[in-house]
Amino acid sequence: MKTGLFEKFRNIDYWIVALLLLGVAQSGLSQNRFSDEELLAMDRPIAGIQSFWLEELTFLEIRDLIANGTTTVIIPTGGIEENGPYLTIGKHNLILEASCPAIAEKLGDALCAPVVKFVPGGNIDPPTGAMKFPGTISLNAQLMKPY
Repeated sequence: MKTGLFEKFRNIDYWIVALLLLGVAQSGLSQNRFSDEELLAMDRPIAGIQSFWLEELTFLEIRDLIANGTTTVIIPTGGIEENGPYLTIGKHNLILEASCPAIAEKLGDALCAPVVKFVPGGNIDPPTGAMKFPGTISLNAQLMKPY
């Protein structure tokens, strides 16, 4: 049985895709109307929010925070590793989600980058450290060494 376009759009998946495509199209159109210099110099078209999380802010809000003295971005590193039989493997990430904004507020001139959730947790072959436990995701220590 052939279904019409209306029948297809009754399915929520199609609506989600349609809304995502609309958002991408609108974002691209609005940025093409202004040069980079005009975008950087423009007034904020909407009121800013109060957040210490970089990813929750627009570039205009970040620009204004820098102009008002923000000089630091904290890059919190958590991990996905075993934490005993009673705690989740993402415990460190949850702690950082709560503590990073408090630290940034106390510093007075800082924002929080998104939590880096993957860190060295042991070798893969043969497994060492936290890599001996199911669910652990580990990066090679050499990837983090320069930082």
